[in-house]
Amino acid sequence: MSLCAETQRVHLKSYNSVLRSRMSSMPAHCWMDRVWAHGAGLFKKKSHSDFTDDFESLHNAEVFCNNGGYRMHRVVRVLACCLFLLALPAAAAAHPHAFIEAHVAFRFDEQGLAGFEQRWRLDPMLTATLLDLVDADRDRRLSADELVELDDISMGSLKDFSFFTFVLIDGQKFEVASKSEFTAYMEDDCMIYEFFIPCRVHASDTAKTVKVAIYDPTFFSFVALVDKDGGAGIDPTQDPLFGDPMAQAAPGDYERFIDATGFERQDVEPAFSGPVDAFAVEASLEPAEDMAYFEGLIIPDAFVVAFSST
Repeated sequence: MSLCAETQRVHLKSYNSVLRSRMSSMPAHCWMDRVWAHGAGLFKKKSHSDFTDDFESLHNAEVFCNNGGYRMHRVVRVLACCLFLLALPAAAAAHPHAFIEAHVAFRFDEQGLAGFEQRWRLDPMLTATLLDLVDADRDRRLSADELVELDDISMGSLKDFSFFTFVLIDGQKFEVASKSEFTAYMEDDCMIYEFFIPCRVHASDTAKTVKVAIYDPTFFSFVALVDKDGGAGIDPTQDPLFGDPMAQAAPGDYERFIDATGFERQDVEPAFSGPVDAFAVEASLEPAEDMAYFEGLIIPDAFVVAFSST
């Protein structure tokens, strides 16, 4: 039976409310599991080159009612998300299911370190799923309102996981509590996030050492550090379990993923912005055993920067 246009609007509002309510009450990895499952159900398991065609086909498909052709495709889309959110089991799936290439730059000002500029490139599958949730006008561009919605859905949940940014200052943990300057845009078939993590460390005559690693502690997302204009050079869908949301998590997930994709750690140069030349700085990229995660099975690479007043 067709719904009248007004009833459709009410249901759309209700579905969106359910979706937001469930997302706001879940930790980031839980809602990402279910959003990813929604994407997996739409796109199945395909290579990167297939995602754009699938996305266009999905968004060009219109569902009309008998009351003059009111378009219900967003209702159907949000309802599908809600069904996954409500019905999927809570058990963790084999990880990872999202792939992020992250560039980090240490921002300096006259006082010392101000924080970390970050640029994330999301994989095409996660990109398409997020666009499906927030790109209301289907133009593959993010308006101001759509950016606010994306910030609320995505970055709002990542706050509970320190925005995947983990910091030690002279060996002591720094609590990442906020981010600023968030924006997002499309680049080819991938969504780009840009944002800033404040981390004030005043320069002094004695060197301060800051270590920062970017990772998802649940390993739902695999984060690869890259240079600003570079990439990891891998296709995450080469891992047969990357596209299987029902596969169970296992201690060997990391090794399985890097073996399947051929991922190799890159010699990424530490990057800087601001008046860094005003300070004496030493920087390196090195394994951080003291920041191991995923039950201590994964040792991330971390940028280590020691600086002092000149």
